[in-house]
Amino acid sequence: MCKFLNRYLSFCLFALVSIIPLPAVAADNTTPDSIADSIGIVGGSQPADGKIKASEHIPLLNNLPRLDVGRAASAKDIAAWDIDIRYDGEGLPAGEMNVEKGVDIYDNKCAVCHGDFGQGEGRWPVLTGGFNTLTNQGGSHRPEKTIGSYWPFVSTLYDYIRRAMPYNAPQTLSNDETYGLVAYILHLNDLVDENFVANAETLKNFKMPNAPNFYPDPRPDVNNTACMNNCRSKDELAVLETITGVTPLEHLEEINETMAPPESVTAAPDTNTVVAEQYEQFCGLCHNNGIANAPRLEAKADWQTRLTNAGTFDKLTESVINGKGAMPAKGGAVQLSDKEIAAIVKYILFTNDIK
Repeated sequence: MCKFLNRYLSFCLFALVSIIPLPAVAADNTTPDSIADSIGIVGGSQPADGKIKASEHIPLLNNLPRLDVGRAASAKDIAAWDIDIRYDGEGLPAGEMNVEKGVDIYDNKCAVCHGDFGQGEGRWPVLTGGFNTLTNQGGSHRPEKTIGSYWPFVSTLYDYIRRAMPYNAPQTLSNDETYGLVAYILHLNDLVDENFVANAETLKNFKMPNAPNFYPDPRPDVNNTACMNNCRSKDELAVLETITGVTPLEHLEEINETMAPPESVTAAPDTNTVVAEQYEQFCGLCHNNGIANAPRLEAKADWQTRLTNAGTFDKLTESVINGKGAMPAKGGAVQLSDKEIAAIVKYILFTNDIK
């Protein structure tokens, strides 16, 4: 990704030389015409082989007037984004951890959702088992797609855990901790013994059982042509089914009402499906389980105390928006608007009959 980005930026800078007037005199007293001639642009002559070497034009580009927009990306900036890991293990970082130490990490940060042994809690994803079930068809014997039975590459497991887990605090695990979780999850699937140490070398050489069943799709690409004339009326089309996600919601009542952001805590609660789902998706992990001393959803006394200490509903909502104690701003759900956060706070208070 970074290599592509560097090439793209170099191309853009090179293209700018053709359209932005150069300074009358460059830092080394060369004129615009001499610069152009030396790199074969803006009317200058092209090199004999038709190719322009980076070593010839990049130093000269430094003489262009700066636009003073942003700043140069540092090595630290690039490293923060350059965390992708290829299927073959390229990109795996330094570090390691064995199965035994991985158990403690898993118990503290993963078991609340995925179960003590990867069996999954409620409808949270199952991580283990499912071997020899992928050819099952329907009924109670459906395929069980777990890390052990389905995933083709173990490097994908490391990549996903590092990017997205734990659910309530993604990208907080160290490289060593992530290796420990990979080692323990492989052990739970009986793919390694208790002495296995996960690191870049062992994961690159590791073969997942279902890897041979993944192969390039031989079907050709199909280009869909957009309808521009005599198209079907939108009134003839209907949405037959929607997917609302996999977060467990069976304990919540679905009320098909239009959600309106609350103006005050004394207004009628907006307990429709959208607010309930947002609470469950972004807040439920901590507030349903009391993680990091978070008040549980139905702990009325705790919520009453928080409202009393805040003074008003708006002040309580403001503390959620800005973050407080162990809870980050908006509970980590920075994509939610302030009004959506207010609706969730209102939903919690009305669940406890606090007005």
